[in-house]
Amino acid sequence: MSDPAFQAKVRRVAEQATAVADMLANTNQPDLKIDPRVLKAALDVAKAMPSQADALTIRQALKSIHAEFYAAHSANLGAAGDPELLQLDQGLEIILGRLTAVVDSSEADWISLAPDDLGHVIDAAPHAEELADLRLKLDASIAAMEAVEVRLAKANAQIAALSGPQVTFSPLPPFVSVSVSTAKIKELVERMLLSGQRLSGNRLGAAAGEVKLALDSFEATVAREREKLEQFEGLHEAATTAVSRSRVASQGVDVFIQHAFIAPKPGPPPNPWPDLKVFRDIDEPWCPEMVVIPAGEFLMGSPKNEPERDDDEGPQVRVRIGKFALGVYAVTFEEYDAFCEDTGRELPADEGWGRGRRPAINVSWLDAQAYCEWLSDKVGAEYRLPSEAEWEYACRAGTDTPFWWGSTISPEQANYDGTYDYNGGVKGKWRKQTLPVDAFEVNPWGLYQVYGNVDEWCEDDWSNTHEDVPRDGAPRILNADRKIKNKVLRGGSWGDFPRLLRSAARDDFSPVNRGFFIGFRVARTLTS
Repeated sequence: MSDPAFQAKVRRVAEQATAVADMLANTNQPDLKIDPRVLKAALDVAKAMPSQADALTIRQALKSIHAEFYAAHSANLGAAGDPELLQLDQGLEIILGRLTAVVDSSEADWISLAPDDLGHVIDAAPHAEELADLRLKLDASIAAMEAVEVRLAKANAQIAALSGPQVTFSPLPPFVSVSVSTAKIKELVERMLLSGQRLSGNRLGAAAGEVKLALDSFEATVAREREKLEQFEGLHEAATTAVSRSRVASQGVDVFIQHAFIAPKPGPPPNPWPDLKVFRDIDEPWCPEMVVIPAGEFLMGSPKNEPERDDDEGPQVRVRIGKFALGVYAVTFEEYDAFCEDTGRELPADEGWGRGRRPAINVSWLDAQAYCEWLSDKVGAEYRLPSEAEWEYACRAGTDTPFWWGSTISPEQANYDGTYDYNGGVKGKWRKQTLPVDAFEVNPWGLYQVYGNVDEWCEDDWSNTHEDVPRDGAPRILNADRKIKNKVLRGGSWGDFPRLLRSAARDDFSPVNRGFFIGFRVARTLTS
């Protein structure tokens, strides 16, 4: 890139990098909140930037070291009160501003730069009024600074016109840098306001940093040269006013950055239970892994033309289900044994098939209820058995076929008596025992083995029709003494024919009885 203005900016970056590198070499390095080696490497790149070089090479180098300088400056190197660290911090702020200017100049569409270079980026349109107010403050600041510069020029002219010995009085350089830097911010804000595009926190913050540094130097000079300035009517007061107005403008930039880029935005609170979120309330092996089942409605039961259906699967009824969570797996022996050991209950038999990640079996409906109560107390949330409607809704996962994957089944898809087929499907082996709960493919909502392996208890009392199913997904309770009425089983087991595994298939069993084909899966109410 041969543009003289751009090359001048590059040279100033290299000069400032040399100065910062010298400060870094003489600074108490153990106190740094950044890695000095990383910063030194970035400074070496900046120092080596030639006055004539390939534009792309310069641009890529600047993008990399710009991020390092911004991180270094953000570490508040001067916070400890060490003068050397404060000096280094100010040097980094200067080079950051100059790098920003170079990157702006060398990238026509700078908004397309990588996010780590731009920092946080927001849409400018919602902040139009704030930006307009900020622009007015900047305009007032620039006008005040320019007025002081004009009066300084007149004062110098008067001094030069005096005859005889005189005290040399030069314009104060900080005025120029303050005007330029303030105009830089004004230009940036105005460009964003007019374009309706986006604002970069890094860019705006870097420009504001330049103004603060210049104002510090300007204010110190005004205080130091107070007597000289007071020789000219109103000049010291005008300079003080200019500093004050520029401070207000600079603070306006700070407030805008804090509000637009840092302050939390108003809006609805985050949803703690997004659909299909997998979670575990307590990070312990005994705490079941759950998945959030989305709210919705479905047709419960099977249509009359579904092969090998039973009459108790109808009539089909439309049921609305609220959001809840369901166990990703059936409760395992590992989880159930922890309950038994904690409560002093006898461990259920595993029939010699193994424990650990296999489903807990030989568990009655009453045992399952006791487990849910124990788990609720341990975790501090409401765990329970799913209602029959909830179970079928989650099993189907939005489908209406006999199985969530389609109309047939094979022993490669579930654990059942594979010597029998269903609806023209293939036959295969019969394993004659349970398998680990994570065997086979997961259903679309993240549930394992909703078909086969073990029958699963539901909360509901048994009924041979769906006419009395609650339409809100609640469990069906038909008897005041719930320990007597048979309870619903769903899903089929390792010992069942394939037709008994269908999404709509149902069975019942006494709540006091146990069996090596029965397990359960827990649900969780999402109120906390």
